[in-house]
Amino acid sequence: LFRSTSRFDGLSKLDLETLTVLKLVEGLPELHPSSDRVASSPPTCMGQARVLCDDVQRLLSYRDAVPRPVMIDYLKTVFGLHVAIYTLRLSQQLTGWIADKKPNPICLACPVQGTAAKPFAECPYQLSFTVDMGGDFRSRMAQMAQESVAGAQSKLVDLIRALFTLNQLLRYAREESALGIPDTPADVLGILDNVPADFQPDFRARLKRLRSDNETLDEELPPEIQAIFDSGLPPFDLFIELVTHLRQKHHLNYLTEMMDKLFQKNTDSGAMVQGKSRNNPRRWHLGGRLLEVLVQLAVLRWWEKDGKKSFYSEPILIEDFLLWAEARYGLVIGGSQLGGGRVPVTMEEHRAFRDNVRALKDRLREIGFYDDLSDAYIAQTIRPRYPIDHRKEQR
Repeated sequence: LFRSTSRFDGLSKLDLETLTVLKLVEGLPELHPSSDRVASSPPTCMGQARVLCDDVQRLLSYRDAVPRPVMIDYLKTVFGLHVAIYTLRLSQQLTGWIADKKPNPICLACPVQGTAAKPFAECPYQLSFTVDMGGDFRSRMAQMAQESVAGAQSKLVDLIRALFTLNQLLRYAREESALGIPDTPADVLGILDNVPADFQPDFRARLKRLRSDNETLDEELPPEIQAIFDSGLPPFDLFIELVTHLRQKHHLNYLTEMMDKLFQKNTDSGAMVQGKSRNNPRRWHLGGRLLEVLVQLAVLRWWEKDGKKSFYSEPILIEDFLLWAEARYGLVIGGSQLGGGRVPVTMEEHRAFRDNVRALKDRLREIGFYDDLSDAYIAQTIRPRYPIDHRKEQR
């Protein structure tokens, strides 16, 4: 910022919050014009990206209704949640592609749209997170939420192996450019289905160099490494197994830390909490600010005006909110509404989910979105905090 003008010089490094505020109030020039490519290739999971874009559009409809610091906090919360979910979905997606030795045809013509009522209904890589809305980490609901987190974390191991596999395929495709294989994840999987003549010899040579670089005259390979070499796997599979064994712990620690940051663990904007004792591990739990953001998104509807979306807000039923949260983000609060998540099978779990919905209502009441006007089902609605004025009758 120039002191004489208090305006951005376009060069100084600024944090995200400052840049966002300056963009809103000063109309900064495009630092990255929309015509410029900011990534080497599109997202592997295009559907998750579309839902994120739709969420951002929805949030920006509140730009004249909420304070700017609140808007920035909303955006940070939504981006963190989507990137975390994208990472977990990517694990299933890449693992499935590698097992099939080709991309899933549904992914190549991704049907997921952010405006759909059930965006991921046709997605072959469904995600489900059992969310505890209460505060007792010893409850049955908390235990189910802990088990759900443990299951999600186990997918990170699959992601590490899948990334090692794809990175080696991408390297081979770039080095063997004469084969004419585009270096994209979807295309390089064809190498596994139609193996080139020098593919396995290439990795046999790499293994030989790797072994010679790590062996000495005075020391043999560790038993677990030697066991991998003696496993009889093809050279490519052996190379991936070896690299995964050696590097998995490092990358798993990094990814676990990254997911804690993205899910904003133990914060008001987070989707995960963890206590300090060993008996209180990570579990899915929506913080007050995250719950607020989800409600602000859920109460919005839209209609087309002059070729653009025009948003308006309206109250929604609690049951509709539960269905919306699961269909859009995989968040299971009152038992799976879609049949694709963890369906309760015992009376104890039924009671746990029923109490969980009651805890959700209490949380919504605390942050000012919900009132029990009567016992009638139709009166149990979530209302907008910042009503948007574009109404249906304006069509």
